[in-house]
Amino acid sequence: MKSGDPEPIDDLSLVMASKRSAPSRTLEIVSKSANWLKAALKGAGVSFNYSSCEAEDHYGYAAISIVRKYHGQPACLDIKIAEIRDTAYVFADVRSLGKSEGTMFPFFGDLHSDGERDLLLHYIADFVISADV
Repeated sequence: MKSGDPEPIDDLSLVMASKRSAPSRTLEIVSKSANWLKAALKGAGVSFNYSSCEAEDHYGYAAISIVRKYHGQPACLDIKIAEIRDTAYVFADVRSLGKSEGTMFPFFGDLHSDGERDLLLHYIADFVISADV
């Protein structure tokens, strides 16, 4: 691929105009998925920290963190839930807090269906049962 200065296209500006003209449902969608995940974590006895999506804007998200020791080093599972096109999406990754390894286990998916939510639960379970409290 040659580098250079590409001709401008208006794809992003059209998306931005569309979003500006429609009210955001971010708070509603993110809160519903975050409440489901918090209930699942509480039901499993998994301790976590939570930061809510508090503003009704297009960029709001909720964050959940689970801290454990992984192979003797402190590690944090960071889970972020955001809304894109009226669907809740989750991005999660495990970061070592004791070494400079960076992201260890990234995960991205939507929370649209029971099957998709189940994938997230399996990802979380893998981290929790592989780590010490």
